[in-house]
Amino acid sequence: QENNSYLFLCEDVNCYYNYLIPGVLNAGIVMTLVKNSSFEAFLRGENHAGKGLFLLILYMAIFSNLVDSIILAVYAGSVLLVGLLKELKSFSLKTYLRKFAFPLILFAVWLISALFELTGGRMTTSEGVSGSLLVNLKDSLFYLKEMLLHCNGLFLGVCVLIAAAAAFVWYQDRDREFASLVILWAVGVAAVTVVMTALCAMVDPLYMMRSEYLFGIFFYCLVLVMLGFGYLLQKQPKILVILPILLCVLLSETNTKGHTFREANMENLAPEVCAEISRCLVEQVVEADRQGLTEMELHVPKWESSDNWPHATVLMHRIAYPLREHGLISKAIAVDPVPDWDVSEIYP
Repeated sequence: QENNSYLFLCEDVNCYYNYLIPGVLNAGIVMTLVKNSSFEAFLRGENHAGKGLFLLILYMAIFSNLVDSIILAVYAGSVLLVGLLKELKSFSLKTYLRKFAFPLILFAVWLISALFELTGGRMTTSEGVSGSLLVNLKDSLFYLKEMLLHCNGLFLGVCVLIAAAAAFVWYQDRDREFASLVILWAVGVAAVTVVMTALCAMVDPLYMMRSEYLFGIFFYCLVLVMLGFGYLLQKQPKILVILPILLCVLLSETNTKGHTFREANMENLAPEVCAEISRCLVEQVVEADRQGLTEMELHVPKWESSDNWPHATVLMHRIAYPLREHGLISKAIAVDPVPDWDVSEIYP
């Protein structure tokens, strides 16, 4: 498939910093916690500087972005839920709190961060999305289905095959440790899907088609598949023989003859065109400064969206601020953005 949106695609630099990097950070912390059999393992030992650094990274991950910190919160919540189910027969609140103190604190701190974000300035000033919540939930699920249908068929087939083979092998020996891991991550897949769907329904169902929102869902699904593959390798080491062939086939399927990956901008434009548009906008403001103007009309490309995104009329007036800050213009200029089809025709 040409121009496909791969897992790490973002549509602008802002999304890379505010969504992708926090998402990778939270996923990395989850993988680190999984590698260690207990959350408390990080709080033991003599390396106090290392523990302090880890806690700092943990703080940055939790308070980075609500969308991406869900990855970490879901894992902590899954550990608490699965642990509660295991302890039900001989439940002791004191024992439970002592045994799961770290994930409990982690989840509580995330709830505080979520409260800040859900009641913060951006959320209170947001106009939200039109339509009832139920309709938006339905739309979010529809867009999620569309994204799944547009995934690489061979890759999905390999994932299903791995999952089926792992289930078959597990059925032969009923490994409890593996079953416990699968349940934990299956709960995570369900939880992150529900939370992300609800979040998109509250903000904009179309966000479900953006890879930075899908990252958390695909992360949990891929880890679940990799757990199955690792279990197969453990039980049947000879499977390693086909691994290089499998990787080669998947790589060949990914790399197409045409333009394999979608460009990381809203309109899928070539980077050279994006640079030319940026230069055009900057030159208009610089020229107005040379003429001594204090007010100007900034002609920007006309797009189909209601707010003319990505050159939104509510944001483009800010272009004068960084230009003055960096010395490209000598004074403040009041900018009035004007969407113009003539500009769009220059940069197809």
